[in-house]
Amino acid sequence: KMDKYIKDKEHLLTDEEKAFYIDEWTDRNKLLNSLVTSKAFLSLPEGIQRDTLENHINSNKRKASKLTMVRFQRIFKGAFDLKRSDLMTRI
Repeated sequence: KMDKYIKDKEHLLTDEEKAFYIDEWTDRNKLLNSLVTSKAFLSLPEGIQRDTLENHINSNKRKASKLTMVRFQRIFKGAFDLKRSDLMTRI
């Protein structure tokens, strides 16, 4: 996955790639404002609210990651190579 790829010091993202990833993630998270202000959401217990938000934020992060890999083929190739390498070490 891209998160593991990003953390690998040999595969640092460029400023453009980071900006795209962050913008995609934050734009998606901004859409949660309407959710958290809705009566239905506010009537949920606090723990359910937290779990719901965490799930949406993590989902948004995965979507931003996938969109970044599609937009920047270098990242996609690197993530693919990393996954292939991981699989080869398990054989």
